[in-house]
Amino acid sequence: MRLMLLFAVPMVAGNLFQQLYQMADTLIIGNRLGSAALGAVGCTGAVSGMVTGLLNGFVSGMSVVTARRYGAEDISGVRRSLAALIVLTGILTLALTGISAALARPVLRALNTPEELLEDAATYALVFFLGVAAPTFFNLFSAIMRAMGDSRTPLLFLAVACTANIALDIVCVLWLGWGVAGVALATVASQGAAALLSHRLMVRRMPWLRLKLADLACIKEEMGAHLRQGIPIGLQSSIIAIGTLAVQAALNSLGAESVIACTVVQRLDGFCILPLMSIGTAVATYVSHNDGAGEAERISLGVKRAAMLNVGLAVAASLGMLVAGAGMVEGLLVDAPEALAQAMLYLRVNSGLYIFAALMFVLRNALLGLGRSELVTASGFVEMLMRSFAALALVPAIGFLGLCVANPMAWLGAGVFVGYLYRRVFVYKVRGSTRYKGGANYAGSNHGAGSE
Repeated sequence: MRLMLLFAVPMVAGNLFQQLYQMADTLIIGNRLGSAALGAVGCTGAVSGMVTGLLNGFVSGMSVVTARRYGAEDISGVRRSLAALIVLTGILTLALTGISAALARPVLRALNTPEELLEDAATYALVFFLGVAAPTFFNLFSAIMRAMGDSRTPLLFLAVACTANIALDIVCVLWLGWGVAGVALATVASQGAAALLSHRLMVRRMPWLRLKLADLACIKEEMGAHLRQGIPIGLQSSIIAIGTLAVQAALNSLGAESVIACTVVQRLDGFCILPLMSIGTAVATYVSHNDGAGEAERISLGVKRAAMLNVGLAVAASLGMLVAGAGMVEGLLVDAPEALAQAMLYLRVNSGLYIFAALMFVLRNALLGLGRSELVTASGFVEMLMRSFAALALVPAIGFLGLCVANPMAWLGAGVFVGYLYRRVFVYKVRGSTRYKGGANYAGSNHGAGSE
């Protein structure tokens, strides 16, 4: 647990930095541009999440190959993996930049975005998608450093990006008056600068990561292994986003006040969800390293301890949101009393069930670390189905409350699914492999997978 915490704490801190600058965005937009502009930015979340989820999932999945090679002390293999990561990410990012920018407005209109929010939402989405390469490559270099076991350096540059984002928000929105376009520009510019700086520091601290012509020449041979890991995780993120799009469409149909309510609570929600995700990311790297080294006992013990840790964090997060969240929501929605009432309902239902998300993140990332990305993709289908059911069946039946239960239903369904699969995959892998210390007999021991 100590190792898990030491690795995860910088990521948790980094995610809190992200939430702080998003809250700064919220305060600047809400106080300078009004709650309608805040709702407009919120309307883009599901659409931008689908694109960034695909890109970031693609990167995260491929970086498992890097982490496994690092665990096996295959340094030349790590460099070849890095070359493949950069080239494949660049190709996908270039393709999605054009497609997403062209389709942003039609998709927002198809999702029944309220007319009074549509123009600002389309403007924000267009600027963000034209610059989506910036957060993608920042995430790429951060994922590579985490795969090497370094979670502190990404934190440093995330802090730089967040500070620059807030400063640029002030310049673009308060001084230059560029509205929601200025908010989007501040985001992509700050993350682009952080991506360039993080790459430079990465190769200075880890000079053996400097690519050689031989590494670039092997990209064609490397594509298969990386695409097999990257595509399923990217698809899993996009599949989850399809369910989120269904929820967004149902939310938009309830009107601007409901959109504003969800936008505010989701900004606060991130303070609690992202630390739970960080522990999950730590699990994926931990399991990948130990899988590469053949350490089955450490995998089993580490996943159990991570689950205990994340459940504890989830309970603390739930109490924090239920106690402190109400006052923060009231402060952000002083000019929208109807939205305030709905926001309070959403906060109480959603935040009371974080424990389901905590377990899901740990078990899903354990599967990812074991190299079973196709099963992680399957869990995305479960999340999508649960959210879609809430949007298509519960919202027409019980209104806004149906939206409030969409996330907890998705976490519970996917958590049960990946929990069952993790147990099956881990036991099967240990029994069928001689890589693990103890060989086939390990699964039947009292301290390993046989007792899992």
